[in-house]
Amino acid sequence: MTTINKDAQVILLLTSPLLKTNKGGHQPITPLDWNRLASWLDSRKLKPSDLLLGDPNVHLRGWDDKRCPVERLIALLGRGIVLGIAMEKWQRAGIWVLCRTDEDYPVKLKDRLKEHAPPILYGCGNPKLLKADCVAVVGSRKATEDDLKFTSALGTNLAKSGKTVVSGGARGIDTAAMLGAIQAEGTVVGILSDSLSRMSASQQYRKALLQKNLVLISPYFPEANFSVGNAMGRNKFIYCLANHAIVVHSGRDGGTWNGALENLKKQWVPLWVKRSDDRQSGNSELVNHGGRWLPDNILSEGIRQLDTPPYKQQKTEELPLSVMSVPEKNAGNKDEGGTVKSAEKALNIEEFSMYQCFCLKLKAFLTNRPEDQKSLEEKMGLTATQMKLWLKKAQDDGLVKKKLRPVRYVLAETEDVSKQTTLF
Repeated sequence: MTTINKDAQVILLLTSPLLKTNKGGHQPITPLDWNRLASWLDSRKLKPSDLLLGDPNVHLRGWDDKRCPVERLIALLGRGIVLGIAMEKWQRAGIWVLCRTDEDYPVKLKDRLKEHAPPILYGCGNPKLLKADCVAVVGSRKATEDDLKFTSALGTNLAKSGKTVVSGGARGIDTAAMLGAIQAEGTVVGILSDSLSRMSASQQYRKALLQKNLVLISPYFPEANFSVGNAMGRNKFIYCLANHAIVVHSGRDGGTWNGALENLKKQWVPLWVKRSDDRQSGNSELVNHGGRWLPDNILSEGIRQLDTPPYKQQKTEELPLSVMSVPEKNAGNKDEGGTVKSAEKALNIEEFSMYQCFCLKLKAFLTNRPEDQKSLEEKMGLTATQMKLWLKKAQDDGLVKKKLRPVRYVLAETEDVSKQTTLF
């Protein structure tokens, strides 16, 4: 991958710094700025490469954007010599470039992130691994020795199960997972937020790169220094390249925490969370937000159990609201919630997340009368914070409605159950 096409050249000229320092020059445009320009060009049946043919002022006639004025675009397009120098330097370091139209560009990023997929990826190693069956392993930089040992064993387990580990390349959990897989001669994808040039020359990764068992990629300039913004921004790429994600240890803020919450919100992949004895850990809160506990026997039984019942993650649309109703003939098996025992038996409750179980219970409690939040807290044994969070989600999912004066919750009314919005 020693050459790039004209479209990729234009994207690099417009979006990449090309030099580590750019004193006094025009700043490259952002990926979102590029998306607007690319859409505008497409609406005029122009390709990016057309901006390198003839006078770009002619092609850009009619472009009016305060963030990216024509003068700025023309100046950036005029950096051809600088691009040539940068490309030669990258090639000597074994670094290649992918744009969104290239065959090796990961389809998962385009499918899941749409226009937010990075227009350019820099990489080193085997790009074919970007299409592998990946499991993301993430966690804190400041991990305990026990968590690091577990993570290393998990990386080895994933490798032996034929999975590819994808992680962020940071110290702590990320590095332990990647090296655990590498030492077992497994395949690894590292998504970096900085220093791709330096990491690609690292002794700990050299052998795996030569054996084509590793690919290191970054949506950021290969010589970029660390920044919190880039580190937070790359988290979504880790999740979006995976089929499952495992959080070994998370705090209650920071990169691991925010990345996991974003994944749960966007529902990119199932999130599995390792149990933790650390009282400062945010692991249990991630489960409360919709994650699932990682099976305790994952190392002995193998990672493949995540792909099979009862551990296989169920998407929220798989269980319609209609199954939440319980036939009256089961009244003899009622508990204090009305019908939950028979419902759990019929639905095999072990397969559902904690939030899904909450919804089953909520359905039972609200079947006969409205309830206020305090009453529901007492009946379910939940904190006010957790109850408020899940009631809000149940409203958003169309299961319940909030009545005012006084505030209480009732089941959403529909005339035809078959037309209800699905919940699970």
